[in-house]
Amino acid sequence: MRSALPRRLTKWTGFTITDISATADGKRLAFLKWTAQGDVYVASLKPGNAGIETPRRLTLDERNDVPTAWSTDSREVYFQSDRQGTIGAYRQRIDGDTAERLVQAPGEQFTSRVTPDGKWLLFVSRDTPNSTVHMSRVPVSGGPAEHVLDSNHYIHFR
Repeated sequence: MRSALPRRLTKWTGFTITDISATADGKRLAFLKWTAQGDVYVASLKPGNAGIETPRRLTLDERNDVPTAWSTDSREVYFQSDRQGTIGAYRQRIDGDTAERLVQAPGEQFTSRVTPDGKWLLFVSRDTPNSTVHMSRVPVSGGPAEHVLDSNHYIHFR
């Protein structure tokens, strides 16, 4: 007899389950169990589009780091990371080993991009996964964030 309400089958943590398939009789499951941890690497391009030099890992932590932009002088990489528990906007010099958090605010900050004039870092933030999405900007030299716009939908921009 099938239960009308869902019920917990395990107390597993620390990974994601995808691609679930059940047998016709509903007695067995097959699924993909996986984990992911992103890191930022940098590499120089070889002359003549001949590939890249040996990549060097820039972010040396064991958190999820995702590159989002370069500084206009190509000396820093902007990235998002969950190194403080929530996703935040960071930057790190390519010759350095320490990341700097750019926005000190509640919620998550992600998808940061440098404006064409190189003066601002645009980023998207939200307080909870289902809350209103805010686009804000912060001077690349540092300072308080300024509100740009709000949306009820995720904002993805290049």
